[in-house]
Amino acid sequence: MTPGDVLVPAAITILFVVAWFVFGIVDSTRDDPSTRPADPTSRETSEQRLPERR
Repeated sequence: MTPGDVLVPAAITILFVVAWFVFGIVDSTRDDPSTRPADPTSRETSEQRLPERR
């Protein structure tokens, strides 16, 4: 087994895990009110919270 047989898959795995972690952090910290209810105990949908357009 050569070092290349081990290091290349290990490097790919490490890059995948780091990318997954960074994506999770960015996704959890972005402010997207259309996907999150204003009150977590409320059952109303985002369509019910939108103001009416006149």
